[in-house]
Amino acid sequence: MPRRGENIYKRKDGRWEGRYIADRKPDGKAVYRSIYGTSYAQVRERLVAKRQETHKRQIGSCKLTVNELLALWQAENSQIKATSRERYRALIELHIQPELGARKVRELNEEVLDAFVRKKLRSGRLDGRGGLAPKTVRDICIVMKSALKLAKRKYRYSGDGGINAPAIRQKQVEVFSQLESQRITAAVLKKPDRSSLSYLLCLETGLRLGEVCALRWSDIDLAEGVLRVQRTVYRINYGKRTELVLQTPKSENSVRAIPLTAKMLSVLRQMKDKKDCCLLTGTERPLEPRTMQYRFRRFLEKNNIPIRNYHVLRHSFATRCIEGGMDIKSLSEILGHANVQTTLQMYVHPSMASKRAAMEAASMLAGIA
Repeated sequence: MPRRGENIYKRKDGRWEGRYIADRKPDGKAVYRSIYGTSYAQVRERLVAKRQETHKRQIGSCKLTVNELLALWQAENSQIKATSRERYRALIELHIQPELGARKVRELNEEVLDAFVRKKLRSGRLDGRGGLAPKTVRDICIVMKSALKLAKRKYRYSGDGGINAPAIRQKQVEVFSQLESQRITAAVLKKPDRSSLSYLLCLETGLRLGEVCALRWSDIDLAEGVLRVQRTVYRINYGKRTELVLQTPKSENSVRAIPLTAKMLSVLRQMKDKKDCCLLTGTERPLEPRTMQYRFRRFLEKNNIPIRNYHVLRHSFATRCIEGGMDIKSLSEILGHANVQTTLQMYVHPSMASKRAAMEAASMLAGIA
């Protein structure tokens, strides 16, 4: 009997008919053909043979080189954010084109692509000092998968095109301890300035570095006690030059409203500018994220606090919220994540103290003295 998805059915005249994709139009739409027989088994056998024949023919019909396909792929994705576009361009020019660029797309089977990925992991660094990070190789795989989907949709490629991205081990992300967070807060409140204001904001709201650098006073409603994230700033590398770019945040969910604590509102009211301007510069030009990283390092050194990356402020905020009992959904929205799973996997890292407290509580429930 016919199975769902086989495209085989019995006609009113008693014959059996099977349909298969014989070709694709330039816009990617399928062109169907039919074969006929006196029984289901006969049509099924003929259909399998016809599909195999078509598959072999279509694999060889894609005449593009990988370089040509990637150029078409970049043109089709020209409207994505400048930061993503330049990231993909660098991956293509530095890591994909030198290895695969001259090859025909039809040659890219699973064996070829797996060998390419293994080589990148083993010896892909441009300085010759070992392999690329799994995250970089995974980004390369994302570009290749998307380009091959375009080839299937528009350019008659029907090879397997399977490219297996490497697994990425989740790193144990650092956070500032509760005591260190208190010392940061105390140092900021002792002598607040534009730069130190950003440290407290990130520790209290979980803002990303680019978001706080792009923040304007008009984004903060002191009456409602709400901060609105509407833009971010990046330093984009175009190869021989770089450019500071102001754009919309990382994702749709990153455009968000964050409630402010009474402590944070008090500090902001004291420091508010009379005119609308960038919070951290007092001018129309946003602060360079690299400059803020450097200032934060100097701040930590001056206050004898262990040196850590600026992003650790965001990690610390997320961890403290979880330890304080905030529900994951609310935290995910405040952080601007695409989904709750991202919050759980990437930004919430239970401390040793919280693990110990949970185990002590479990021990008490078990009646262990």
